[in-house]
Amino acid sequence: MSKAKEHNRIGDGLAWFIQQAANLLLAGGEKWKVFRRWYDLLQPARVCLLVSLLVPILFCLVDQGRDTLRRIASDPVSLHTFWMYIGMWVAGLASWGWARFLLNCDFCPAREGDKLPPAESEKARQVVRRICGVLPPIGMAAGFLVAAGDSDAILHCLILAALSFAVAVVLWFSFDPLARLRRNLNQSRLVKGREVASYTNVADIKADTAVRWTILVTWSISALIFVALTSWPVGFGMTLGSPAVILFAVAVWVSIGSALVYLAERYRVPLITALVVWAIVCSYFNDNHAVRTLPATSGTAVSPTVIKALDQWYAEVSTNYPLASGGQKRPLYLVAAAGGGIRAAYWTAIVLGSLEDCAQSNKTSFAAHAFALSGVSGGSLGEITFVALKVHPPNLATNSLANVRELLRDDFLAADLAKMAFADLFQRFLPFPIQKFDRARSLEDAWASAWVNQYHTNVLDESVGELYADAAQAKVILPHLLLNGTSVETGQRIITSDLEVQSRIKANGQDDSSGSFLDIIPATEKLTNVLIRLSTAAHQSARFTYFSPAGRFQDGTHIVDGGYFENSGASTLMDVLRAVQWRIQSKQWTDVEPRIILIDNDPISQKTKLNTNRLMSETLSPVLALLNTRTARGSYAVEQALDVSWKATNVYQFDLYERPKNEPLGSCRTPAELPLGWTLSRCAMDEMDAQLTLPFKYATNSVQIAEIVATLPRSALVR
Repeated sequence: MSKAKEHNRIGDGLAWFIQQAANLLLAGGEKWKVFRRWYDLLQPARVCLLVSLLVPILFCLVDQGRDTLRRIASDPVSLHTFWMYIGMWVAGLASWGWARFLLNCDFCPAREGDKLPPAESEKARQVVRRICGVLPPIGMAAGFLVAAGDSDAILHCLILAALSFAVAVVLWFSFDPLARLRRNLNQSRLVKGREVASYTNVADIKADTAVRWTILVTWSISALIFVALTSWPVGFGMTLGSPAVILFAVAVWVSIGSALVYLAERYRVPLITALVVWAIVCSYFNDNHAVRTLPATSGTAVSPTVIKALDQWYAEVSTNYPLASGGQKRPLYLVAAAGGGIRAAYWTAIVLGSLEDCAQSNKTSFAAHAFALSGVSGGSLGEITFVALKVHPPNLATNSLANVRELLRDDFLAADLAKMAFADLFQRFLPFPIQKFDRARSLEDAWASAWVNQYHTNVLDESVGELYADAAQAKVILPHLLLNGTSVETGQRIITSDLEVQSRIKANGQDDSSGSFLDIIPATEKLTNVLIRLSTAAHQSARFTYFSPAGRFQDGTHIVDGGYFENSGASTLMDVLRAVQWRIQSKQWTDVEPRIILIDNDPISQKTKLNTNRLMSETLSPVLALLNTRTARGSYAVEQALDVSWKATNVYQFDLYERPKNEPLGSCRTPAELPLGWTLSRCAMDEMDAQLTLPFKYATNSVQIAEIVATLPRSALVR
């Protein structure tokens, strides 16, 4: 009897469990049906929502995006500010208008039981399209609030955030009057005796005047912006500014993406997938990123080898800067400047410029005693800026810091985005290349335009050889440029230089010991019978993913940022150091002493804890290891340079630091964020100026400048 009762209890328990499971499944099924109803109702506006979400993501979570807002806050009454607010209105209205249109389209009529109640459905549509409309200005307001934490212009950031929020509020409450205007426009246009409430065919769309105007206006604005930024990416793009370019891009992408969604849903074809496949097919034919070249002239000078250049350097500095006594050593400086976008360019240029300014005030020259400058990415642009200013100084009584700021303060990112977000994106869907659509050219032209706008000279449009010919004519002793890129096909360094760069290889069955550089590819091998501009030479080293595309040589191979190999520039510096040491021994230059300068721009944190990754660690660990190996190779090259130096006192390092917020430095009350990108705010430049020229707790940059200048022999003209 007891066994029977036990069996009954087990049976009852099992029945209860099955009943509960059935109830859960039924409840889950009902919730799934509700989810499907909401999804079917709202998914046509997915492009409007997702593209508009890019605004808060880019300006709140990306350091370069935040710094573009600090740049505007530092000069709030400007054309950049004006166009930014125009962009907010255009992006907001485009996103709202297209969301409203798509949410009213009846693409696939559902069964009566699968529909949401009409009142609930209309309320949901209203809220979603309004959210799409206010996301751009709300994202900008949030961006200004986040940027205010690392800016001396906190009040300006807060005011601009409030104005952006006000735009969002005005847009939110203006959508009702716009809807009423639409109804008034459509009073005389009824379909089958009723006002158009949803669109089931093209006739319904034609009957709605407001929708027709929405489509016409947004497409007209898109076409106008596309033509203007394609034709004048530097002039018009840099006038708009990066935030405005991004906001206009959001408006254009919403318009085009929403039109594609409409066609795909209306005709039930996988249009987006087809376009992706088409773009993949076109990529085989449409590489429009050829490295820009200049025709070689008959009078082009032959580049000297490293050894010949060393002999020439020794003869020139011995004549122009004789040693004061028999015990004094003649310093031969070798410089390596790490990559880091415009941050690296500005930091490198002001370090080298300050050294030259201090040397000139002491009747000597740092540039004359710097034999070679090895650069990566933005460091290469900084080195080119320095040598170009030596050959073509402005006719103004200004120091190098002021000149560098004038040349590197522009919003170069806007010129790049102007092509990247419009013409170069459109190029991905064309089966043939259009070189005018190449965004790399816009970035190079933007660098060159700074010289034209400030000093009315097109220095960066000269070839590398022309710059050194001008220096020789002006009797200016210049350091030699060694700009490091990376070969996509082999992973080797590609060095662009005014010198004849020769490789030395003793591996893989090859035995060539004639060169001074280990396992490199000379850029001249890829540029047969042509020259390149100074701006292109800098870009050879600064083609970083994905803002700057890989450059294509005449033989079909490609070059990318030198930081892919190693980001410090010290590997190439080591090659030069070996050649220098060999020449000193062979020529018995007992008065020459090599010295190394390492310029790093990655802000050193006072925190020692490593960032660890726990999300998808098994999947992401190989990728993270490869990315961090790039940094480690740079650190290894720097340590190797320090290890082989003759004396520890012969090495100087210029670094940036993450300052604590409670330690003001000069006029910089709040430590500025130093972003990696192609535009710098005024507070970011002020921060780097202060860290270079003012002594503070962590850095000795200003002390090292004095120490370096003290090693330089004075000019023979003042003896």
